[in-house]
Amino acid sequence: MTRALEPTVSAPRAAGPRERDAARRVLSAAGLPLAGVDEHFTSFRVLHSADGRLAALAGTERYDTAWLLRSLVVAREFRGRGHGSALVPSVLAEARRAGVVDVFLLTPTRRTSSPRSASARFRAAWSRSRSARAPSSKAPVPPPQR
Repeated sequence: MTRALEPTVSAPRAAGPRERDAARRVLSAAGLPLAGVDEHFTSFRVLHSADGRLAALAGTERYDTAWLLRSLVVAREFRGRGHGSALVPSVLAEARRAGVVDVFLLTPTRRTSSPRSASARFRAAWSRSRSARAPSSKAPVPPPQR
């Protein structure tokens, strides 16, 4: 279940070139790799606070009909408010529009509080996303594991 965003935070949108430095700072602070960020930054999505600070971001890398979801991070001062959960549906909607068949979630094994839980929620969200675009599908969607 996706939590509602605080009214002080923007809706997810495509990242712009002026946000690259702030994105690199948020990624570094979270201990996430910067490799590939510059090359793929045009495919990042962001959320901003009411005062314009970068609250969260998610990056993707496209490989033919597959996407790698990487660099999904929420700035420390905005954690626990549903911002990461708000970014995932935005990324998946963009993947559907782009004709992506598979999306893979890259999670580091360190510094992730519950990678299995995050991966399970992501798989469930992608399954729901794919079911939504194919109404004739009768396959049940598994509930997120907690």
